[in-house]
Amino acid sequence: VLLGELLSGRRPDGSACEPPLAPSAADGDLRGIVAKARAEDPAARYATVDALREDLARWRDGRPVRAARDTALYRARKFVRRHRGSVSLAVLVLIALGAFSWRLGVERNRALEAEAAARTALNRSKSSEAETVRQLARARQAIEFLASVFKRGDPDGTLGKPVTVAGLLAAAEQQLQIAPPNDAGTNADFFAVLAQVYYKLGDAESGLRSIDRALRGQSPTDRAEALEIALRHETRMGFLSYLGRNNDAATEMDIATALREQWAPDDAPTRIAIAWGKALSAQLRGDMTAAEKLARQGLQLAENGSGYEPILLINLLMIVGDAAQAAGRFADALSAGDRMLAAYDRFPDLQRSQLVSVWQYRARALQGLGRLVEAEKALSMAIDWQTRLAEDRGVAAANLHNDRGILLATLGRFRDALEAYARFADLLRAAGGDPSVDTRLLNNRCDANNGLGDYPAALTDCAAAATLIRAQFPQNAPPRLAVESQFARTLGLAGRSGESRRLFDTVIAASVDAFGEDAVPVAIARFRAARSALIADDLVAAEALARRALAAFDLAFPAPHPWRGRAARMLGLVQLAAGRVDEARNALGVAHTELAASLPAGHVLLAQLRADQAAVLAASGDGDGARELLRPVLGSLRGELSPEEVDRARIDELARTLGID
Repeated sequence: VLLGELLSGRRPDGSACEPPLAPSAADGDLRGIVAKARAEDPAARYATVDALREDLARWRDGRPVRAARDTALYRARKFVRRHRGSVSLAVLVLIALGAFSWRLGVERNRALEAEAAARTALNRSKSSEAETVRQLARARQAIEFLASVFKRGDPDGTLGKPVTVAGLLAAAEQQLQIAPPNDAGTNADFFAVLAQVYYKLGDAESGLRSIDRALRGQSPTDRAEALEIALRHETRMGFLSYLGRNNDAATEMDIATALREQWAPDDAPTRIAIAWGKALSAQLRGDMTAAEKLARQGLQLAENGSGYEPILLINLLMIVGDAAQAAGRFADALSAGDRMLAAYDRFPDLQRSQLVSVWQYRARALQGLGRLVEAEKALSMAIDWQTRLAEDRGVAAANLHNDRGILLATLGRFRDALEAYARFADLLRAAGGDPSVDTRLLNNRCDANNGLGDYPAALTDCAAAATLIRAQFPQNAPPRLAVESQFARTLGLAGRSGESRRLFDTVIAASVDAFGEDAVPVAIARFRAARSALIADDLVAAEALARRALAAFDLAFPAPHPWRGRAARMLGLVQLAAGRVDEARNALGVAHTELAASLPAGHVLLAQLRADQAAVLAASGDGDGARELLRPVLGSLRGELSPEEVDRARIDELARTLGID
């Protein structure tokens, strides 16, 4: 009906309408197509939309249409119209043969050339039909393949056992190995689809195996194939990144980006994908400044364009947020997370599986802002989506357990954090990764053991993480700075003060160069260095470092915030060690105000702070007041911390001095 209105400017009832295009004269074939599509008898109409589309394409190409009477004269007329040049040439050849028979030999060759030209034109007209036949054959193979896979889920074949997604995937992969489709392109397509499903399930080992099969022997011959192969290299990059092979992943992303730049440089949506690819490659190599700049360029292209894959918007926002988080700009990171959620309202068809990463991302940003209760809720949302979509399996689930461990350590539950990291390692190993070379796991486990007071274990993990990260990233790359800072902290806690100070000097200088003088990563390094200097009894350096850290945290975070409280407590401990009791009391009072309002009740740091205040009372001669503060928290401190933990050792000594068991 719409086609008829566009062509004639009139509705089916004969009334006039105002179509957006000027009415055009329709030949008999086109009128026949419209009539067939609007036939009163449903059986006389086109059976499918594709059938109507095909007939319109045939009319546009000058070929016989299904709606017309199929006669020899009709087909001949169509042929002549399509090949006017070839037919005219053939006629001229016949005239030449009659008029110049003595040049039969010469003109015979010309006739053969004309015939070849006509045949070429005819073959060209049939090429689209051949492509249609080829696509139908591929579709038939796809249906047969899926039928053979799902047949394995038949109760007769499984003997009543439940069929799992993993089981069907394994069956599909086995079927492709045993009886691959005849068409190599179809075979590659199937393996690419398998890899995508494995990716969403977080099964990196199986996914990498499948995507390698999808890429085997594939080289592009046109734009569409090039972009498809670029997507497959992008998928391979994801698996390599999952497995911690960041340099290999960056190289894979470079290949995908180069294909897009070569085959679709002027395509606006592809330019957004190119910007994301370059940003991600920079991030994988540790250059977060370049990554954020490139990602923002991609976001600008997305804001001014259309037609791009909405998932690119999420991916670009994640890079911007990651860069902000690495620099300690947690409010900017949370803003990026909020924009991700808004994108899901804007694009309802976005992949639900990506919501796992979005909620996980917001949990990290909220944790950085010290909003721990909200962070727990956001992480619970991520875990819920993961469980619903892909169960507690694969690399995606492993990363959630890693984040849960970080949150538990922040909450002072160090043993629970270590259990979460153990689960992370198990899932990573099951997905084909190697936990022994995963710097995130080593660094986070080091942090939890430092909190617990198991310094030998922490030193083992941090030393291994530092060795690995130094081979992967330059000195001022944020991932390396985070590991080096933790390593320097561990050296100080383990009593290796000289090594700790030298490494902190390097880390602080590189962090200032990477982030700026007052950035949060710099303040964290100075805070940790203050503790190391306090252990070494270098009170002048410890106080200077604590004051600079406190000033930076006060500037970076609104009150109340755990980092503001931690730095105030560190300053109070240094002043107490220096015998300046009144100053220590004031600093610890500020710490209590910040920490009591930002940490949940029962947090080990609150118990440590009460013990610190008891030490101030004891130093000022108020033994009864000190005992009253210390007794209620002594049991929880001894339950959470090992006897070797520096605060626990100091508190045990205070308890003995006060006569408390």
